[in-house]
Formats: sequence, C-alpha cells, structure tokens
Amino acid sequence: MQSLKTRDTSPVRMRPVDKKYIQKIARESKATQTEILHHAVELLRRERQFQGIRETYSGLNKKELALMQKESLLLDKASSDGIE
Repeated sequence: MQSLKTRDTSPVRMRPVDKKYIQKIARESKATQTEILHHAVELLRRERQFQGIRETYSGLNKKELALMQKESLLLDKASSDGIE
C-alpha cells in the first residue's frame, strides 16, 4: 500500500475496545490499521451487494428465475478461460 500523507488521512472516531481489536488484528496479520479497515469496508460492501442480489432473486417467479440463471450461465461461460 502506498504511504499516506497527513493531509490524505482523516481521524475516525471509534470506541477504545474497537481500536484495540483493530490493532490486534493488524499486528497478527502484519498489516496497517488502514488496510484492515479498508478490507472490512470492502467486505461490508460485498455483503450488501449480495443481499441486494438475494432480494432480487427472491422476488422472481420460476420463469424469470430460470431466465436469469441461463443468462448468468452464459456470462460465466463468456468470461471463463476455457474452464468447464
């Protein structure tokens, strides 16, 4: 990760227990606290994205679901590198 300049950072308020937890994870993974927080935010973003996808699929009828699955399979095949 690139080094950050002072003007590129902003303080984040968090409970002392959370800060200690992040510091512990950073020490164990040999990463910076910023990297740990960035990773956590990415995981949260993906979790919300998948939740939206699940909600979309749950509202489909069987015909729409079958069509969506076929389209997804075609996209998977189109983006694959020969793996079957």
